[in-house]
Amino acid sequence: MENGLALSEKALLKDENLFDLILENVSSGVALIDETGTFLLYNKTFLKLFGLSEESTIKNVNDQNWSEWQVINENRDILHVDDHPVRKAALTGKRVNNQVVGVKLPSGGDLIWMLVSAEPIYNEHRQHVKTICTYQDITQNKHAEENLVINEDRLRLTLESAELGTWDFDIETGIAVHSLRHDQIFGYQEPQPEWYYEISIRHMLPEYHQVARDAVANAIKTGLLYYEAQIVWPDGSIHWIEFKGRVLYDNDGKPIRMIGVVSDITERKRAEEAIRTARERTQQVLESITDHYIYLDKEWRFVDVNKAAELSLGRSRSELIGKVYWDLYPNAIGSEYHKKLLVAWNDQVPVHFEEFSQSFQLWLESHVYPHDGGLEFFVNDITERKKAEFNLLQSIEEFKALSEN
Repeated sequence: MENGLALSEKALLKDENLFDLILENVSSGVALIDETGTFLLYNKTFLKLFGLSEESTIKNVNDQNWSEWQVINENRDILHVDDHPVRKAALTGKRVNNQVVGVKLPSGGDLIWMLVSAEPIYNEHRQHVKTICTYQDITQNKHAEENLVINEDRLRLTLESAELGTWDFDIETGIAVHSLRHDQIFGYQEPQPEWYYEISIRHMLPEYHQVARDAVANAIKTGLLYYEAQIVWPDGSIHWIEFKGRVLYDNDGKPIRMIGVVSDITERKRAEEAIRTARERTQQVLESITDHYIYLDKEWRFVDVNKAAELSLGRSRSELIGKVYWDLYPNAIGSEYHKKLLVAWNDQVPVHFEEFSQSFQLWLESHVYPHDGGLEFFVNDITERKKAEFNLLQSIEEFKALSEN
């Protein structure tokens, strides 16, 4: 019959095996370091994030020249080694929570964006004895955000710098008075001696001939002209143009002239397509992540949610969009969660926090960002991580107790 010590050792081994299984299957990099810098444990994800092979044996944090790993903040300023999140926690003994950093590996390659947390652990004498570190790869989200900003800036610049060509079209004769910029938009660097309505039509791709004719016929009835079309320049290149104009009438109400502007909107069209693609990509990312994404406008109304948020909130997107958050969830008013959101709302500053939700019986980690007078926030279920941290600490304490006995 097994004695008590043997049973304890077997139970400890079982717990350690379970802990190892959890550690290797979490998506975040995890490392535990003691006060001397010795690695007590780390998982494969940690090694992968820092470009270290699975065969690597790193015994002490000081074995690596971490200055070779270029680390930057969100403003792309290079951080001093002592300002790296984990080292900062180790030096100050203070918690570093969800610091966003970009890491450039010594081997080169693309920048890796990480969400890093470092939690100091103290003994019963309040001595800092260990630091538990977690690293989450957020590169894909970062790239989606950056691409969207780049394409939106490109669209804004295109619209602001647009040059317009003018035209004045005699409806009866079909002759148009036109500017040099008008001719340049049609691909001519020199002024064209004459221009007719049908000349514009001939420059268009065949599928836009009827679009243009219908737009002119409608303008004669309504007084306003608008249409877009693709044209072929003399060099064979294809461009997008936009026509805007209005109809002038004589005293009897007969349409006699049409005046307006034409602009080359080729770059805008490309930018719109790039933004559409970027937004679709961003939306795909939002729908694929396990974080709950919620966007509220300045009146606390739901503007957008992803599938994960629908599931956690217990309502479909159609049931949420346009509704006031606090009307749907009045029990949250006055809670710590409510107070944290008000800080972000009133001060227009990002707020990051963790709390146990009594409503959902889950540990939740929230990242709240002001946006256009409203709030965007990502809420992540960290219950399993909290359990893993608890099990880790419990296993360490049990192992320490057994070792001492």
